[in-house]
Amino acid sequence: MLSLALMLLWIEVLHIPYLIATTLTWFCVNMFGFILNKHVTFGTKGEFWQKELLRYYAVMAGNLTLSVLLMFVMVDLLHIHYLLSSGFLAGLMLLINYVVHKTWSFRTGG
Repeated sequence: MLSLALMLLWIEVLHIPYLIATTLTWFCVNMFGFILNKHVTFGTKGEFWQKELLRYYAVMAGNLTLSVLLMFVMVDLLHIHYLLSSGFLAGLMLLINYVVHKTWSFRTGG
């Protein structure tokens, strides 16, 4: 999983603090997310792309905020290893993002 590999790189190799590493990982894995979701996952047409793009980034900004907050809770407060926390959150965010993108970001008809 790309997010776990990046977390290992940032933290273990580059010694970047885990909250900053979580943010960097988020930016890296979402670089092509809009295009992939638009064309592969949801297959929407081009006429509403601006609205979809704004909605996509709004959802992903909420995702980043929630991910960083939950990483803090899981690692600092619950003392769960950062890789286990990151893997769990990747799965949770995948489910949440799919539902929100399907029902709002890439809703048919813009």
